[in-house]
Amino acid sequence: MSALSDYTTTLDQRLKDQTYLCGDYGAADIATFMCFGFAQVLGAPFDAYANVNEWYQRVYARDAVRQEFDAMMVAAASA
Repeated sequence: MSALSDYTTTLDQRLKDQTYLCGDYGAADIATFMCFGFAQVLGAPFDAYANVNEWYQRVYARDAVRQEFDAMMVAAASA
């Protein structure tokens, strides 16, 4: 968990001045969102990272991301 905490701290600092990871919304946001989404499902705590949480909600608010992520969660729950 220490490596995840270190990465999340770095990401939180980076997102302090950026809306998305590479400036504009892109593949890096999608890939990182999926990692964080699955980590949260597995119990990783991200409450202490305000910028990461805001970014996560911004990405999740996109219709395509929300629909696909929710569908994967349903599929995983029924496996």
